[in-house]
Amino acid sequence: MGPTKSFAYMHPRPALTVDAVLFSFTGNELKVLLIERAEEPYKNRWAFPGGFVEENETVEQAVEREVHEETSLSITQFNQFYFASGPGRDPRGWTVSCCYLAFVNWDHAGAIAGDDARSVSWYSLINMPSLAFDHEHIFMKSREFLKKIVRFSVIHSVLLPEVFLFEQIHALYFQISGSREETEILIQRLIDKRIIVPHTYRDLYTFHPERYSKVRRYGFI
Repeated sequence: MGPTKSFAYMHPRPALTVDAVLFSFTGNELKVLLIERAEEPYKNRWAFPGGFVEENETVEQAVEREVHEETSLSITQFNQFYFASGPGRDPRGWTVSCCYLAFVNWDHAGAIAGDDARSVSWYSLINMPSLAFDHEHIFMKSREFLKKIVRFSVIHSVLLPEVFLFEQIHALYFQISGSREETEILIQRLIDKRIIVPHTYRDLYTFHPERYSKVRRYGFI
C-alpha cells in the first residue's frame, strides 16, 4: 500500500467560535451576563462570553471552557439555539459562531472576570448596553428561543427558588413572553396541569417533581 495521500481544500474556511447567553433571575428580574472586553476588537464594549474553538476541541467543550475562563462559572448544561454566520460579523476575519444558552441559579451566579474580560456584570433585560460584534442579533435570537420554550415546554426550574411566590413566576414568564395575556395563559396551564402546586406555606408554590420532569422531557402533550 502506498503512502497516504494528503488533501488540501482550496475553498476558504471560516474560524469557528462559540458564544454563550447566560440567564439568571432575581428580585423579579430576568438578567443576562455580559463581559466587558479587555482587548480589541471592541475593547471596553460589552459582549457575551465566548471565543475561538481550539484544535481537537468540540464546540461543547469550547463553550464550557470559555465561560469558565471569562466568568469563573462552571456550567455543563447548555442549549444550542443558533449559528451566527453573517458576513463581516467579526473585523478579525470570517467567523461562524455556535451560540448557546444556559440558565444559572442566582445563588451560584457570582461571576469573576478572567482571561480577556475586563469585568463581568449581570444586566436586566430592560437596561442592556450596546453590544459588540453582532451580539444584539444573537440576543434577539436567544429571546425568541426562550419564547418557544415556554410555549411548548416549561422554563428551567433553576431560575426560581425551590419555593416561590406566584408573583415571581408571573414576572419571569412575562419578561420572556412580553405579553400579559400570554403570560396568564401560560401560568394557568402550569396550574391546571399541576406542574406548579401550592406549597405547605401559604401563598407559596413549588414545581411538582414528576410532572415537571415529564414536561421538560416530552413537552406539553
